Amino acid sequence: MPSGSVPANRELPKSLLRRLEEIAAGNRGHVHLHGRLFLQWMHHAYPRECPFPHVSGTVNASSMGDWLTAEPDRPVAAAATEEEMREHIEKAKQHSSNATSNGTDGESGDCAPWYGHEELLVSLVHEEPAAPQVTPPPSLRAVQSTSSPRSLWIASAVMALMALTTGVVGVVRLVQTPKKADEKLIDLDVVHYV
Repeated sequence: MPSGSVPANRELPKSLLRRLEEIAAGNRGHVHLHGRLFLQWMHHAYPRECPFPHVSGTVNASSMGDWLTAEPDRPVAAAATEEEMREHIEKAKQHSSNATSNGTDGESGDCAPWYGHEELLVSLVHEEPAAPQVTPPPSLRAVQSTSSPRSLWIASAVMALMALTTGVVGVVRLVQTPKKADEKLIDLDVVHYV
């Protein structure tokens, strides 16, 4: 599937497809779409579109202000100089060439870390625990039987129809009656252009 950073005609690396099979094997043949491992797989397939799903409790998110005040000795500027950026680029190029010679380039899909810890973001249990059956007293049974969803719908429809009718009648009266007794009705059919 194409995205902003991935072409439409690409073929997924075999190691990435193997990871998907491993996820399914660990879940009795199913890949849970709301599981951390599938989100991690999506991050490896679409690294710019899908964020990396960290294991719960391993990351402590903080704002820039919190980060700066956590260590008062830290320099205030949180930007890299051009020289530092060039050093990082050179290190990345060297790492990339070493990885290619070892057979672990981006095509094999093994360059990024993979953590096999699964966490489901939703519960798989769909059964509700049985609520104790309580029989209401006879005085409430009549109220309970008359307040069905259908009767509430009918009552609200009747009230809406009454409100609409009241509004229409008010507009008709406003148009048909003069404001003062001595004023004549305005003939709306006659129009004079000046």
